[in-house]
Amino acid sequence: MRIHGNLSRQNLSSRREIVNRFIRKRTRGKTLLHWALRGIDVVAFSRRLPFADILVASCDEGSDLDLLRREGTTVHTLEKAVGYRAKWGSDDVGRIGDMGIVQEIIRRSGKRVIILPFKNCESAEILREQGVEVFAPRYELMQYFDSKLNLPEILKAASITRIPGEVIQRDFNFEELEHKYGLPLVVQVDFGSGGNGTYFVKTRKELMEIFEKKGVDKLKVSKCITGPSFNAQAVVLETDEGIKTVMTAPSFQIIGIPEISTKDSPACYGGNEYTGAWDFLGDNGKREYVKIMTALGKVMGEKGWRGIFGIDFIFSTEEQRIYVVEINPRMNASTSFLHSLQERIGELGIMNWHLLAMALDRPVPRMYLPTDIRGYDGSHLKLANNEFSERCVISGCIRPGVYALSNDLLVLRSEQYWSNTLVGGEHLITCGVPAVGTILESNATLLKVYSVESVLDETKKALNETAARVVRKIHQMLNLREM
Repeated sequence: MRIHGNLSRQNLSSRREIVNRFIRKRTRGKTLLHWALRGIDVVAFSRRLPFADILVASCDEGSDLDLLRREGTTVHTLEKAVGYRAKWGSDDVGRIGDMGIVQEIIRRSGKRVIILPFKNCESAEILREQGVEVFAPRYELMQYFDSKLNLPEILKAASITRIPGEVIQRDFNFEELEHKYGLPLVVQVDFGSGGNGTYFVKTRKELMEIFEKKGVDKLKVSKCITGPSFNAQAVVLETDEGIKTVMTAPSFQIIGIPEISTKDSPACYGGNEYTGAWDFLGDNGKREYVKIMTALGKVMGEKGWRGIFGIDFIFSTEEQRIYVVEINPRMNASTSFLHSLQERIGELGIMNWHLLAMALDRPVPRMYLPTDIRGYDGSHLKLANNEFSERCVISGCIRPGVYALSNDLLVLRSEQYWSNTLVGGEHLITCGVPAVGTILESNATLLKVYSVESVLDETKKALNETAARVVRKIHQMLNLREM
């Protein structure tokens, strides 16, 4: 696979047609019911699909979803059903299957419905056993690749060097761990996403508290690697030349920045920056990245995985090499934004490839797969309720849409849901924008801010001045109040 180059219009046109033809063959006349973590997850690709209907059942509610509803998309939300905004995580997608309205939709649609889950779950797997089509690999396979305790075994099978570490039980020897891996130790529970379940510990007491708090008997302990954190996404496909992996350029993970981090998890996920991330790796890093993604895709594919997956990795500044931190066998929090950035530069978006992988009834010709990886320009921030340790309420108002900073004010330029028309200097406030009176749990996501420019400073460890000002203004306008 080349890591530089330009796509010809003819190749892109052929690629788009073959992908759409495969998807259309399996989906014409059917209803797509997307179980989304965020309502925005579906917008990136919904307008381009040949489904009779596209319905969304998401965890979050927001005033921006009203814009989507005005366009004719039916949206039901878990948040509206329970009456408050929880700290929704990818595992909450499974609760969507328990919603009465979702069960009614499936009952009415019968075999005409296709469920597309953000992350596969037990409730979707039960429906599959009842004859409902689910566009996701089997739940048991997802669980296997999602397990952080299984990661060493997976990396070994792919011949990928892993971060020094081990799986420990409650009878661990802390002094021995300190001697082998240094301090702080990076500690991970078996399952977790968005940085939840990852801890940095310096004492035996802190490590024991994780065992007790999480109620587990095993933890993964690793050496702390210094360097920027990245997210990368790819799709495993069956082709006429065997299993192949379509991969995209990675992004910087925005982690541990005080203005947007949650109080209970300093390693929590706060967004992605694509601007400059691909070039940061350098030629050797790019080649290593392609090798790692190809090897992981092959191992996953040989076990039966098809479709989208992501990885988090650290680029060691000391060793100038990549270390895989975890596998995310699902859509990622940045998938919809990545899809949009790909389309901005004329590529076929990652969700089209995922749907192709799910819809295939025969191998796709290898010649139609992309051969280039190009970087993207754009960033997004995920803001959380990090002001209160208990539930709070939104007492201010922000309308979803495109804003610009003017004289230290955020000025609304256009009411909008998606980022396809953004230009430099603009910020799209979207993704579950809470209305006045919305009740939030501590650390629940407030909204996301999209931009086609960088939001990080040169260290990649802090927001730049413009992004910091935007975040401050948003918090002032929302005006969170303790209940």
